[in-house]
Amino acid sequence: MTTMGAPFSGQIGFVATEMRWPTTHMVAPKEKAVGCVECHSTNGRLQKVSGLYLPGRDSNKVLNVLGWTAALLTLIGVLIHGHCASALPAKGAKTMAERIYIFKRFERFWHWSQAALIITLMLTGFEVHGSYKLFGFETAVNVHTIAAWSLVTLWVFAVFWHFTTGEWKQYIPTLDKVDAMIKYYLTGIFTTPSIRSARPRCPSTTRCSGSPTCSSGRWSRR
Repeated sequence: MTTMGAPFSGQIGFVATEMRWPTTHMVAPKEKAVGCVECHSTNGRLQKVSGLYLPGRDSNKVLNVLGWTAALLTLIGVLIHGHCASALPAKGAKTMAERIYIFKRFERFWHWSQAALIITLMLTGFEVHGSYKLFGFETAVNVHTIAAWSLVTLWVFAVFWHFTTGEWKQYIPTLDKVDAMIKYYLTGIFTTPSIRSARPRCPSTTRCSGSPTCSSGRWSRR
């Protein structure tokens, strides 16, 4: 009352009122529903509302630079790693050996599906954050949500697969031949036969240390 400049006696009471509500409970029809971009955009209805972070409207330049730098460096590293591992011949070999698969079909499906979903989450997540406009905010949110639940579902199936096949045993911490494994992933992957060489599938694990022999459930050097 003070703000309105009206007199106030200091007493508070109740006043009987009547209100008529339509059967739609004040909910507008879908044709008049407000879309996401009406608010989640730089020129939306909430563009002048300060003091809060609004996805699609607000972004942080420092976080954008750090995020894109990490994403690009990761992509460059993966491309270099994949190219060198597939293009360079084995040490001492004149020709490329026959290519075979040492990973099971579900392992390859799980690996590449997870990579695709994470890339999708990254692209849509940056747009939700307001870094750029590519798909549109509403589409980016929907795709981001679908990709997130798909990734969770994939993890559930992966956990189930690991426990039912016994592959979970490869994640038991061990220091057995850890020096050979480190050496292989640092340099040996570019100079030794690696996955592309013809060799038998190790029956109990997919962990590899750069040699076509299998010992104690792990590929090891002899």
